[in-house]
Parts: sequence; structure tokens; C-alpha cells
Amino acid sequence: PGVATDAAQAQVSPAKFVLGLAAVLCFYTALSGVWTFIQQIGTAAGIDAGTSAVVLSIATVAGIASALIATLWGDTPHRTRFLLGGYLAMALSIGLLFAGPAVLRFAIAAIVFKFAWTFILPYLLSALSDLGSGGHVMNTTNLMIGSGIVVGPLLGGILIDGSGGAFGPMLTVSFVGVLASLTLVLASRPAHRSRRRPES
Repeated sequence: PGVATDAAQAQVSPAKFVLGLAAVLCFYTALSGVWTFIQQIGTAAGIDAGTSAVVLSIATVAGIASALIATLWGDTPHRTRFLLGGYLAMALSIGLLFAGPAVLRFAIAAIVFKFAWTFILPYLLSALSDLGSGGHVMNTTNLMIGSGIVVGPLLGGILIDGSGGAFGPMLTVSFVGVLASLTLVLASRPAHRSRRRPES
């Protein structure tokens, strides 16, 4: 029975696996663009470098805490809800960065952003693992992660430069990228998740 379950998991539609990979690419493109330029967003809003550095340090601690929480909870039947909540929190945090945020709004945005980022990631990768098995899953997933880390700052820099130093277009693209990633990961879910049977 255990072998049969594994075989069923391996037969998930390749199209859904592609959707899952696209979700990872959109996720990392969006987050790496914002995180690369987040200190510059604060500087442009009149927040001094020291305050910005403290805020980002606190945000990093929040990210560590959220990763620990996700690890402790582990695999859960509420994964879809956690993904939905995390994605919406990340989108909200990007929204808070528009229009030159004051210190408090900047701090909330940075902390929520980093918390949501590292909270989403384990559940996103877990969703990918449902769509295939073997080394190709992690290899292609890592390729998407690396591509997003490269494309995000590059695209962000082009958008910022093209808008005369304004951050709005970059934030808009990142906001859309987060929602696109959420849509793709939900669309990639198998119609029926296999239940493990006890091995005989």
C-alpha cells in the first residue's frame, strides 16, 4: 500500500507541477525586489539610516521566529489557510510601503513582510513536494528560487530607474507578483491529496 501511495503521488499532472514552479518564481521575484530596495524606500521617505537598520534587524528576528513557528507546526491540514494568510499579509505589507511611509508604517511593513516571507516558504515548498518526487523536484525548485533572486532586483532596478527614482512601479509589480504566486500555488494543488495507508 505504501508503494501504491507513492506511485499515486508521482502521477500528479506535470502541468500542475509547472504551475507550482511558476508560483515559486513569482514569489521570489516579488520578495527579492522589495527586500533589496526596502532600505532605500525608507531613506526616500525621510527615515534615517540608523532607524532603518534597527527596523530591518527586528524584521530579521521576526523572520527567524516565523520560520521556527512553521517548523514546529510542521505538515498540517491547515496548510492552505496558512498559505493564504501568509500571502495576504505579505501583500498588505507591500501596500504599506507605498507613498513614502512614516517610521511606524515602515516598521510594520518590514516586520510583517519578513515574518510572512519565512512563514510562507516551508508550506510553499511542501506544496511543491506534493506535485512530484525525486531529485528533479528540488533541482527545478532551486532553479526557480535562484532565478527569482536574480530577476527580482534586476527588474526592480529597471522599474525604479525608468520611473525617475520612484518606487511605486516596482512595488506594484511586486504586489501583483505575490498575488500571482498565491493564485498559481492554489491552482497547482492536486485534486485529491493522497492519504498514507499503513504499510503491511
